[in-house]
Amino acid sequence: MKLQAIVMFLMVITIVASSCAGVSLEPTIPPDVVDQLKGSLGYALAPHYLPEGFQFARYDKSMMINIGTPVFYLAYSSPIEGHHIVISYPEAFYPEGNPMFKFLGISLQRPSDAISEVRVNGKTAYLIRGFWSKDTIEKMIPTGNYSAAKWDYDFYLSLHFKYDINASEAIGVTIMASNYAPQWMTTEEMVRIAESIGHVN
Repeated sequence: MKLQAIVMFLMVITIVASSCAGVSLEPTIPPDVVDQLKGSLGYALAPHYLPEGFQFARYDKSMMINIGTPVFYLAYSSPIEGHHIVISYPEAFYPEGNPMFKFLGISLQRPSDAISEVRVNGKTAYLIRGFWSKDTIEKMIPTGNYSAAKWDYDFYLSLHFKYDINASEAIGVTIMASNYAPQWMTTEEMVRIAESIGHVN
């Protein structure tokens, strides 16, 4: 009887947890996207938790971040206008700044106070507050002179961490929240999303 009571208690806890705001026990990604990711990468990752109201919006890929390797994007949106979360992988990340900028002769250096270390699944991860101001970057692109580009601390909040695909391989994963994310997204929530990411079959 004691064993049955314990089992029942655990079942109730699971049901209650799954009904809490923002909690999902199912991967937040459509089956056709899973198939596309597996066809390209051999695996598919997705968060099993998102803040309340966020739903899958679109899937995309780009060659702009990594050299020669596409990055895949899972975008989620909220009923609150402009609130978006994008999860991308496999993505290279350099705490000291992307060396590709130097290679291309672009003089962009992320401010040192924009990045801090946090822990995801017990391992070092990097929280980045802000990104290059869209207005100043777009003005500089035609001229190729990025010296006047400004860092906007308030628009984006990003978290980069390593995810172990298997016992011998880890990939970079980035979570980025936009539209003045530091006002509506906390570090703890970003870490919670990161720690919920896992394989999808």
